[in-house]
This record gives sequence, C-alpha cells and structure tokens, in this order.
Amino acid sequence: MTASAASSVRRQLPDWAIPVATGIVLALRWLSTPRGLDDVGVVALRDTALSLLLWLLVGVLAAGAGRRLLAVLRLHPSPASYNWLLAESLGLGAMACWLLVLGLVGWLTPGAIAVSLWLLSALVAHPAAEALGWLWGLPRQLLARWRTSALLPRLALLFLLAIFGLALLQTLTPPWDYDGLMYHLVGPRLFLEAHRIYPVPNIWAVNGPFYAELLYLIGMGFGDDVFPKLVHYLFGLLVVSATWIVGKRWIGGSVGWLAACVLVGIPTLPVWASFAYIDLAWTVYEFLALACVLEWWDREDTSWLILAGLFVGLAMGTKYIAVAGLAVLGLAVLWRVRREGWRAISGAGLAIGVPAVLVALPWYLKNLVWFGNPVYPLYFGGPEWSARRLALYMGYLNSFGTGKGLLSALALPWNVFAQHQRFGAVMNLIDMPSLFFLLVFAYPFLSKNRVVTLILLVSLARVGIWFAGSQQLRFLLPIAPGLSITSAYVIVQVGQLQRKRHLPLSALLPSLAVGLLGVTLFYQVVMLREVRPLLSPLGFESRSAFLTRMVKDFAVGRMALQELPEGSRVLLIGDGRSYYCLPACMPDPDHFRWSAEVSDLRSPASLTTWLASLGATHVLFSIEDLDFLLQHDQDGVMRRALLLLTDYRNSGCLQEVLRDEWVVLFEVVCDP
Repeated sequence: MTASAASSVRRQLPDWAIPVATGIVLALRWLSTPRGLDDVGVVALRDTALSLLLWLLVGVLAAGAGRRLLAVLRLHPSPASYNWLLAESLGLGAMACWLLVLGLVGWLTPGAIAVSLWLLSALVAHPAAEALGWLWGLPRQLLARWRTSALLPRLALLFLLAIFGLALLQTLTPPWDYDGLMYHLVGPRLFLEAHRIYPVPNIWAVNGPFYAELLYLIGMGFGDDVFPKLVHYLFGLLVVSATWIVGKRWIGGSVGWLAACVLVGIPTLPVWASFAYIDLAWTVYEFLALACVLEWWDREDTSWLILAGLFVGLAMGTKYIAVAGLAVLGLAVLWRVRREGWRAISGAGLAIGVPAVLVALPWYLKNLVWFGNPVYPLYFGGPEWSARRLALYMGYLNSFGTGKGLLSALALPWNVFAQHQRFGAVMNLIDMPSLFFLLVFAYPFLSKNRVVTLILLVSLARVGIWFAGSQQLRFLLPIAPGLSITSAYVIVQVGQLQRKRHLPLSALLPSLAVGLLGVTLFYQVVMLREVRPLLSPLGFESRSAFLTRMVKDFAVGRMALQELPEGSRVLLIGDGRSYYCLPACMPDPDHFRWSAEVSDLRSPASLTTWLASLGATHVLFSIEDLDFLLQHDQDGVMRRALLLLTDYRNSGCLQEVLRDEWVVLFEVVCDP
C-alpha cells in the first residue's frame, strides 16, 4: 500500500472509532449465545462471522499495542511491512502477558477479558487506526506488486493466496486436531471455569508455558472455540511474512519471495496453521528474536537486543524447547562482542538475557513452587510422577527418529525424507522438510553472505540440540524460516552462476520452488474434499455431525456426557483427548500412564480394585491411538496392559457397550 493510501484511510477514521468498534464487537459476541453442537442454519453463519470479527479486532489491537511498545524502545524500523510484522507479534505477546496476570490473580473471567480489551482499544486507538488503515490498503499493495512483478513471482503470489485461502476454510471448522483436544484447548477451558490459573497434575501439559494458549481465552471466554484456531492461523501468516520480509531485508533481490515459496513448500505448514496448536507462535517468536539479533549485529543498538530478549522470552513462555533458542542466540551475541571487553560482554548478555528471563520466568517459577520442577514434568518429574512413569514418557519422546549415534547423525539428511514417518506424530504422510533444504549443503561452495552464515550456524546448533532430544520434525519449525532463506540464497547464487556461464537453466530452481507450492496446494485440495470444511461454518452441517466424522472418539465422549448414568467415568486407554467429554472422561495425556499401571497388576481381581480406586465405570479403547502407540512401546508396557485387559474382558468383567471402526467402549461390571 502506498503511504498516501494509508494516510487517506487514517484521516477518515478518527481515534474514537476504535473503542466504539471494540465495544460493538464485544457486545455482539457477549450477547450472542454460542452455537450448540446440534445447531444448523443461520446461527452457524452468525457465529462464523463473529469469530472472524473478534479475530480481526484482536489483530488490530495487537498491532496498535506493539507499535506503542516499539516506540518505548525507540525502534521505528522500515519498511512499513517490517514495522507492522514486529508490532503485531509483540502486541500479541503483550496481550498474553496481561492474560497471565489476570490468571494469576484470579480475575480470568469473560468480563475482565472484555474490559481489558476495551481499555486497550482506548490506549492504542491511534496506532490501531493506523494498523486498520494499513490492513485496508493491503489488497491494493498486493495488486500493485502483481502488476509490476515477473511471471514467477506472480505465480508464487497466486499459489500462496490460494493455499492460505483454503487453509482459512479449514480453520473455521470446529476444533478436531489431536493436541488441541488434548491440552491446547483443555487448559484455557479449565482456567476459565476456575477464573484462574491453577495446577492441573492430571493433564500435565496444561501446566507448561502457555502464552499462546492464553490468547485463546479471548474467544473461549465467549464460548468461541474457533477463535483459537484463527489465532494460530494468524501466527502462520506471520511466519510466512517474516520469512519473506527478513529475506528481502537482509539479502534482497528475489530471496524474499523465494524463501516464502520454500517455506510454504512444506505441505504440513498450512495444515498446522489451521489447527489449535501453538508451534507457529513459538516459531514466529524465536525467528524474530534471531532477526533482531541480525539488526543489532552491526549497528549494536542495544534496543534490538532487548527486543530479541522479549521475543525469545515469549518463545520460552510458549514452549519449553525454546530455552535452547535463548542458549544459542545468547552464545551468538557473546561471540560477537568477545573481543570488546567484559563490560561489553556482560552488557550484551544482560540486554538479551534479562528481558527473556523476566518474560518467561512466571511459567517456570510457578511450576517450581507448585511441583518442585521448573520444567514439570520433564527430566525431574514431580507429584504423581514416579521414576517409572517419567522414564516411560521420556522414552516415548526419545522413540522418534532413527537413533542418536554417529551413523544416525550422518544419515539424518537422508532419513528425514526416506523414513519421515519415524520423525512425526501427526500428519505423518506429508510431515517432512522441504526438499530445497538440501541446497544448504551447496552453500560452502558458493560466495558467502554474513547473514546467511549466521543463520546457518544458529540452525546447525538447534539441529544438534534437537538430535540429542526428541526427534520430532515439528520441533524444528523455528529454524524452517532461516533454512528457507538460506535455500533461496543458494537458488539465486546458482542462477547467477548459470547466467554467467550462459547456461539455459538459470530459471530451473526458481521454477521448481514455485512448482512445489503446487504440491502443498494439492494437499489442501485433498483436505478440502476429505474434511468438507465449509459445511459446518455455513450451517449445512451441525458441529456434532462434523466432529463425529473427524474425531474418532467424539461419539463416545458425547455418549458419556448425555447417555451414561450420572457419575459415570470413562477411562481412556492411551487417548489424551478430553476437550469434548470433560468431566466424564479420564484422559491419558502422557499416553502410557494407565497402561503402565495396568501392566503392574497380576490378576483380574486387582484390576477391578484398581479401576474402582480411580472411579472408572467404563473403559475406552481407541484403535487409532493404540495403533500409533504400539509403534513407540519400547518397553512393551502397552502390549502387556492390552493382554491383561483382554483377559479381564474374557473373564466377563468388561461388557461391550459400543463398537465402531475406531473405538470400543466397555462397562466395568465386576464389583471389587
């Protein structure tokens, strides 16, 4: 968008319009009864529209808040797209921090959230109006870019718009992704019910860093569980934008849009963006922390290090693994000033370290107070976490990948493609890195770029830490933007060499980068056919009908709430999803907890006593979960438990209540 267009929109929108619009949207959301599971028709369209309105409102207010914070740091980066990228990400983080405060003091109510949003709208009305003006002119900016671009960038833009347009349709469906139903949505729901953040040992992941999930509270406080998916989708847009903008800013030429193509060439990325996950929020914050370090590297403006610390602190407050990001970036900063004396070294270390620790500390401190373990339950366990239970869970995490020896490390570039199913827990069919990441091995033979070299070294360090831990490819997402920029740089360098030598294939690699977007688009079309995402948001299908199709244990969960006798409790063997059946369901979020306890029993009588001690009246077996977990059952715990439960059923103590292709529900009929 041109500056004049933005100014024109800004002049037409007075500051008072932002609080008024905020009040209207919040009132509409507050007064509208959330759509029920069986509702169809106009009520579905109303809820979809309100979800989108609330999402846009939060995005605009976050951008305004971020601009205020950047001004405090005296940072006014250009171009405008880069400024708004940093502002939006920082503003979302600031909102999450405020929600943490509300949760810790016991004011986590829909009313308090609504009042906070309205007060924020009054405080940031001016920059929020500017953000809305910039957003309003964005289509014009994209059209102008389209008209002045060559063929390949035009095709790339079309592909990207089509991919994320289809991903948005997926985002508007009721939540059906596994981790979302296991804890990303369960935690906000429990905290809203209690009006505070409190220890939840039975669903351990709810106690971890939770900044991204706290943003989900804004919608869920009004009964809107599509809003969390829209928030994660927004982070997906920010990841792609950050890759494009940072690549163009530091290397220039066609590296920006090519890097975005390489990144979105990962077929799972837009799929994850449509889920109620938090991985793309973590990716945004860790990558922007690296971008801020790049800004500081030559100019040595300490404000950029402080901003880097804030971003990496938000990353650590979103996912435990981000602690490694602070370690790697901290070492990079210290290396840069290693020859400038202890004052410079300590100053740089404190500039990035103090903000990071202050932002992330509440999550780790509360776990230390509540559980005696700052990274509960990892490594050190905690209440109800015996040494065996901890060993089983850590064994499960370490069961991904193809090993940790030297040969496995050398074969890693091959294995992540040839055996990619062993590195993934979700979407295994398409869960693999971009093929263009292999181009980084050509970098040592090309002309060097300081920024690319730094990005590669940081990425290599992160891969080393990842290799020593749980080798799930999803845990490498924060380095994907940097590797995409590196791959794009190699593509450009190879093209320049070919042109110098008058070779006819200089456009081959750029064309392939754009062409691989077609693979991602193909999978989006496949999901469109399989999921049929428009039926529920438009009111042609009820939420319950959609969820019955997409969530294998949904029908049982609904049955537990509506049809089983009052006081019934369903024990989920290996199944961690409980969002749609709390409090009737007893989930298994660390996957092997119930199996481990069952495998220690020796007789049907002891099994009856154990089930009675839990208050379990029914037992659910999810075929989908058991099939996956048996592949990671290193100690045979799941297998032994299933054998004992089979004997228990054969003895007549389990009576079948429901069976379909994916689940079997039994009632416990033997008395202890």
